[in-house]
Amino acid sequence: YLNNTGGNVTVMRSLFQDLKNGSGLKIKISDNFMNYTKAQYTIVSSKFYENRGWNGGGLSIVLRSTAGMSFSITDCYFSKNSAHWGGGLFVAFKGDFSLCQNNSITVLDSIFKGNYALRAGGGASLGYYMNSHPTVFNNTISLDGVDFIENQAGYGGGTVYHSGSVTNPPTTEVMAFKNCQWIRNTAHFSAAVDICPYYKTIGARVEYFLSPHFFNSTFSENQGNLSGIFSVTLMN
Repeated sequence: YLNNTGGNVTVMRSLFQDLKNGSGLKIKISDNFMNYTKAQYTIVSSKFYENRGWNGGGLSIVLRSTAGMSFSITDCYFSKNSAHWGGGLFVAFKGDFSLCQNNSITVLDSIFKGNYALRAGGGASLGYYMNSHPTVFNNTISLDGVDFIENQAGYGGGTVYHSGSVTNPPTTEVMAFKNCQWIRNTAHFSAAVDICPYYKTIGARVEYFLSPHFFNSTFSENQGNLSGIFSVTLMN
């Protein structure tokens, strides 16, 4: 468990296996301790296998009101991890009463296979969260060359993307999937990907905060019990 650990942190050729009390590896950074000190995390050629947690069975990354944090996850393997949210990976940008901004998380050439989430995001749960006013700006989650294979969940067998909703929501967040594959994932709703914006109605308006992008993506043999491979779920 890395709590408010700054500087340059490298995890290389490591194995996280059979850890049952809160993710294989849990990383949490809060401005209450960091005072916006930048940190750079690099996780390379590591395996997350048969771990269990509430948010993120294999790996959990939570950035709460931070700025300038950088995470790079490359050539990693997530298999048979389980959680309520994000069986393999859980990522959350959270803005409470101060800004969460200019952070980036990149996942490259990695595999999520056979992970399970009771609620959502069998392979990965990725999200932006804020209170009633905009506090999350200019954050990026980018996945390139990532395979989601045979993961299971209630919502989003392969991946679930959560977003908060506020009045005048920011449009500067980036969620990009490039050269990714979703193969034989299963779920009750949204076998491959579930896009799940929280929303609220203000008079006649409904506020959304949502803009994921998919480039050169492949979806094959995914199976949803109550909806197809790709859907939008609205939560109030």
